[in-house]
Amino acid sequence: MTSRHEPRVNESGFVAVQHDRVVAIVPDGHLDESMTALADIGVDLAWVEVLQGDIGARTLDFDGTKHGLWAHVVRTTQKLGTASNERENYAAALRSGDSVVIVPVHTDAVADVYARVLDEHGCRRIIHFRKYTTEQLSF
Repeated sequence: MTSRHEPRVNESGFVAVQHDRVVAIVPDGHLDESMTALADIGVDLAWVEVLQGDIGARTLDFDGTKHGLWAHVVRTTQKLGTASNERENYAAALRSGDSVVIVPVHTDAVADVYARVLDEHGCRRIIHFRKYTTEQLSF
């Protein structure tokens, strides 16, 4: 299996519900150092997704209006919970020139390690999306 040494930028499709992921806002100018730090601790960057700019904001689709009726229903329902606030923060960050990084995780311990690394490199709004719950991991 060949491993890519860089994350996928704006290659992912719309995802209605994130789970088993650490998601963070990466300030403009910090993406390369953040990705290098993750790679240094063994993260296969081929599995990391990065959203940037207008394309990233359209992929995130805060309101669900760009991905059909089902996506709109899901996003409308999600607005009843706290995850909506996070998506709004991510969308605003993308519009202001920051990136959003999405890193797959399989355990809480791994999520904590990845979150600490991202935090050490200036990332913010670091959230662990589990299957049914979320946890803010910014330190």
